[in-house]
Amino acid sequence: MYDSKRLNSLNLFQRTSFYINIEPGKLKHLELKDLLPLREGANIVLNRADAVLYRLERIYEIKAQILEILARCSKGLNVKSHQVMVWAPQVNELIFELTSTFVNLRLMMNAVLRLWFLKEGITNAPKSIRDVMKSLQSNRERVWVKKIPSDVKTALMHFWNEFGKKLIDYRDIDQHYDVLARQCIVSYQINIPNELEVLLPDNPETKSPKNFSFDKRIFGIELAQCAFEELHNFVETYVVPKGVEQAPLGCSINAKPSIVANKYVGATLGISFMNRSGSLSSEFYQSPEGTVNIAIRKSFPQKGDRSNGNGG
Repeated sequence: MYDSKRLNSLNLFQRTSFYINIEPGKLKHLELKDLLPLREGANIVLNRADAVLYRLERIYEIKAQILEILARCSKGLNVKSHQVMVWAPQVNELIFELTSTFVNLRLMMNAVLRLWFLKEGITNAPKSIRDVMKSLQSNRERVWVKKIPSDVKTALMHFWNEFGKKLIDYRDIDQHYDVLARQCIVSYQINIPNELEVLLPDNPETKSPKNFSFDKRIFGIELAQCAFEELHNFVETYVVPKGVEQAPLGCSINAKPSIVANKYVGATLGISFMNRSGSLSSEFYQSPEGTVNIAIRKSFPQKGDRSNGNGG
């Protein structure tokens, strides 16, 4: 499941919609039985992307709150340095969201690779981007590695070196060695706060907090945002077949696992709200034949009124 409205509002993954309604014959090298995994793989990619985007939106909301507080409280301060350390309860919340973003980005990386392998009909590749990159970087070429075009290899290597490895190393620090960060860095210009970031260590691969350095000024929010944009571009450029036009994503509805009420014809089996207010929803209900039907409506109808429904 994913929030199609959020993704569509930012014009994201508009070519990926190709997989959601994929039909037999669209990819000639794949059989009919391969299309369902492709559709499910695309849904997983969009779910992971939506999770990252939700976290990023929360980060920018909290960041704006902190900067607003600083703007009110900075009067009278004698800020001599261009950057100062800041902590507040909201800083903790921001760092919580950032660590969750890194986790979701890792899940998204793996999902994107799996979808690309599914599209190419490659079934014996590793499920983790870390293991995929180990094989790409080793001298021992495997059969599935030889099936990866040079331009895709180049794009994967670029993403891994610029973003992927760092994200995994930072996630490993947070999970096994230390908290990712303890405060934020705020940039000031003439006593006015104008930017806020989370400073990350230059050398997370050392796994040793006492040996961390911070000279390269690696900023966590910027890293997460750029990694997400690169993943999006990789999906739209390489994972979706060439020539596919952009199209808005439809509402994400997955009726598995489904509920069956054998004794109750017409019984409501599930409800899916298509917006936050609940004014647009769909109802899954059981037909006399035992199939699951879907009724889409603008508000809850009176009992027994399903005039807007259509069989599914």
